[in-house]
Amino acid sequence: MNKISIDIVNSRVNIHTSERRALAILALVAIISAFGILPVHADLYVVSSTGNRVSRFDSSGSALATPTPDPLIGSGLSSPHDALVDSAGNLYVSNTSANTVGKYDAKTGAVINASFITGLSGPRGLAMDATGNIYVV
Repeated sequence: MNKISIDIVNSRVNIHTSERRALAILALVAIISAFGILPVHADLYVVSSTGNRVSRFDSSGSALATPTPDPLIGSGLSSPHDALVDSAGNLYVSNTSANTVGKYDAKTGAVINASFITGLSGPRGLAMDATGNIYVV
């Protein structure tokens, strides 16, 4: 049986377990009421609708943000539900209450265009095809 130990100190989540990646995902969902979970390379992006934030974690479960501290995006979101990252390193976040999709720098969280896609009605899910077209549900 695997054990999970979670430390939350100064808004930093550290997860200790032998099967870090899989168990980290489950633990993070429970911790921050996540709606969207997006693995990108060795990082994990977690969208929290109740916290109006997007956090970025490394494969050990430690929160990452540049500049620190976590969250990566902690203001300007309105009930975010999903996210995706394109090949150019752009992070797109659906803002359900604002009826928009915002575009951010995936590494720094810097706003590129907070209202990249507008005129939506409660956007939740996001998908991207091989040519870069974004689909919103």
